Amino acid sequence: MPPDVDEKVPAVEPGVPCHLDSVLHSTSLRTQELIRNLERFTATESLIHEEFTPDGQPAAKELRTFNYLAELGVSRPGYLNVEEYRDGDPAPADFPGNIVTHGLPSLVLLFHPTQAPNFNFVCEG
Repeated sequence: MPPDVDEKVPAVEPGVPCHLDSVLHSTSLRTQELIRNLERFTATESLIHEEFTPDGQPAAKELRTFNYLAELGVSRPGYLNVEEYRDGDPAPADFPGNIVTHGLPSLVLLFHPTQAPNFNFVCEG
């Protein structure tokens, strides 16, 4: 079997300072910029789903494409909103392996200044 993805965690460079406040401030500014730049965007989404045998050998591969629309924005002060649309709201069976990828664009919003205080960030180097 191939090694687990978390089996070997790379080490950080010792002695390199990491200024968490500065990193979070810059990330917050970039998150706000991202929302302004991508308030509404469309794309053609291509999903590749690969199945593997228990010994890690490729068994099957499937490709699907969707017309994709996402809207990012501030719905009211302090509240962020992300809406995603694909070809008129496909069912899970329409996705490879019945695995729906929904909500991934919202992950970046945790760095927004209204959301970041809800999380504990650590700088490792």
